[in-house]
Amino acid sequence: MKKLVSLLLLLALLPCGCAARASDAAGTSPAPGAFSPTPSVRPVEWEILRTPEPTPIPTPAPDNADECGFFEIDIDTTDGYRDFVMEHRYSDVYYGTRFYRLIDGAYVELGYLDGVATGKLSQSRVPNIIVDGSGVIYAIERSKIATWARIARAYRVEGGVLVRIPTENVVDGGALERIKDAPVFFVTEPVTVYDMLEERERTLEVGEYVSFEYSDEVGALYAPYFPPGSNELRYIMLELDECDCIRNGPFFGNCFYSEYVEWIG
Repeated sequence: MKKLVSLLLLLALLPCGCAARASDAAGTSPAPGAFSPTPSVRPVEWEILRTPEPTPIPTPAPDNADECGFFEIDIDTTDGYRDFVMEHRYSDVYYGTRFYRLIDGAYVELGYLDGVATGKLSQSRVPNIIVDGSGVIYAIERSKIATWARIARAYRVEGGVLVRIPTENVVDGGALERIKDAPVFFVTEPVTVYDMLEERERTLEVGEYVSFEYSDEVGALYAPYFPPGSNELRYIMLELDECDCIRNGPFFGNCFYSEYVEWIG
């Protein structure tokens, strides 16, 4: 009997429930042209890992550069360090670059090379220092004793400093470096040189040609030489007192001419 009463009550309530749901549905149906919100899609979340550039940046060396710029580079993409360069423009001709590494929140200077690595200074030239992330820094540097001469060198970071890597450009047990694309000079004034084969001094006469292919980067240039009327190759040495000045003699450019060398200053 109780089951029958319960069933009758359930049947009596069912139409009311259906009517209520129908009424709710009718009440929420949007009118034609009304805005109907759509379920929102949960946004994909990710974290962008970015280390803010540390400050303050190193103070430029007090060497009266006309312009300085501080730029981030990456010497070695596998070591996890952040590397930077401070580029200096001293004139339209002379540039220099100091290398830094960020270690424990402090900048550590690695070394200095002539030229630029990024070319981002406002009047900068094409970079002569190549940093490609391999761990090796390649540079075509100005000779220390001859401003017209360029020498290709390579460096890496060892013990927190830039260290020179021996290359095929270093000869004679490291005593000499090969000058890149050594120009041929026309002798315009008699010049005294040292003949290394005959172990004596000789004079280069006006009208001869010579190409200094090696430098000891201390005070001497070396060139292969055939004396007039001879097929016997020997090397000659030209000693310099200081940059571009012949020992006990005149300025280098007063005795040697090349269309590929422009003297400035």
